[in-house]
Amino acid sequence: MRTKITILAAAALAAGVLSSQAQVYSANIVGYVNQPLPANTYNLLVSSFQASSTNNAEEVLKSLQTGDAVLLWNGAGYSSSVFVGPGTWIDGTTGDPVNAPLLPVGVGYFYQTGAGVDETNTFVGTVVLTNSISLPANSYKLVGSSTPIAGSAESTNYSLPFQTGDALLFWTGSGYSSSVYVGPGTWIDGTTGDPVAVPALTVGKGFFYQTGAGVAEVWNQNVVIP
Repeated sequence: MRTKITILAAAALAAGVLSSQAQVYSANIVGYVNQPLPANTYNLLVSSFQASSTNNAEEVLKSLQTGDAVLLWNGAGYSSSVFVGPGTWIDGTTGDPVNAPLLPVGVGYFYQTGAGVDETNTFVGTVVLTNSISLPANSYKLVGSSTPIAGSAESTNYSLPFQTGDALLFWTGSGYSSSVYVGPGTWIDGTTGDPVAVPALTVGKGFFYQTGAGVAEVWNQNVVIP
């Protein structure tokens, strides 16, 4: 199924970035993305819009059903929060009450459709054009584009801070595919070492960024409206 993007904007972004059919409404760029979520699966997502000041999970994930869960990466594993009903969440391990997780733009997370039914989440809000994410040295961080755009990972619209040895890991539904950056336009498979194409990023999808070069990095994304 295809992800659908509709943008109502003060100005249209370049072709391939956001919808070229933007209309003048205000100084902000707003829109929505429909994301299909198959039943009983883990979906690696990123919030595509600023839905509120905090991006509370209930404001971002309108598709939530009782039994669905959000898993956030803590650097060594996942913290799991299970949706029980509006305003009610429990820890996925202990069953203790917890607050609804926060899902800021640029931070990736797993969304588990535990209710046994297919869902479609409509991400709605303001488009974030500029964002900064810290990437600690020799670590994995779950991230995603702060702006709902798709294309080559080396695109200047992403401005990922690639260093030789860094890797991108994409969820396949049962594991990860890994692509390691060697230099501009040159990537290898993280398992076999064989040459691979420059990976592509998808609207609304998160991924792991591994800083394999031994230095801390910062991802400063700044999408420019021409």
